[in-house]
Amino acid sequence: MGYYKFSKETTISSEAILKKTFAEDDLKIRGENSSITFNGMVILMGKIIFEGNSKLEDGVYIDEGCIISDSQIGKRTKIRPYSLLYKSTFGEDNIIGPFCFVRDKCNINNSCIIGNAVELTRSTIRDYVKISHQCYIGDAYIDSNVIVGAGTVFCNYDGEQHQKAIIGSKTLIGSGSMIISPIRIGKSVTIAAGSVVKKDIVDNKKFIQKR
Repeated sequence: MGYYKFSKETTISSEAILKKTFAEDDLKIRGENSSITFNGMVILMGKIIFEGNSKLEDGVYIDEGCIISDSQIGKRTKIRPYSLLYKSTFGEDNIIGPFCFVRDKCNINNSCIIGNAVELTRSTIRDYVKISHQCYIGDAYIDSNVIVGAGTVFCNYDGEQHQKAIIGSKTLIGSGSMIISPIRIGKSVTIAAGSVVKKDIVDNKKFIQKR
């Protein structure tokens, strides 16, 4: 484990300087013109690869085996092992991973949990959202305080183009659900586990699929 407290915002583009600063030999910078900007105390484990231009704020912790590419990571956010972060932005106090794949201009706000083996693409996740393990979420806007159960899939491609899903605040999506985009699900909705949701749902409704 390597750690260093930067007294001011500092950009490092040399792999040799990165390794020396954190006293960690398994750190890599890949690609021409790549760099990392640090601010405050940052902890890096081994076997981490940086690509493009990224920024890590005070209190960030990145565990081993991660790839960080063109991403910004806010204060006190923890990236668990073997997570891949590409062209995305993370706010403060998040827990990401392990084995997450976040890509293509995702925006995760603050105090979110993105669990084991979750894939996110082209999505905005607001504050206090919990996404359990083994989910796929694409082209979605998820408002604050939403819980997405394990094994949920956002079916965002209709065979011709990607479609969007909007999920209102305080909604609960049960494990193993299929959310068929385009769709709008309101606030404080409860969706039963194993549901296939094809139509919009208004606020404060319970969706229980008939068996």
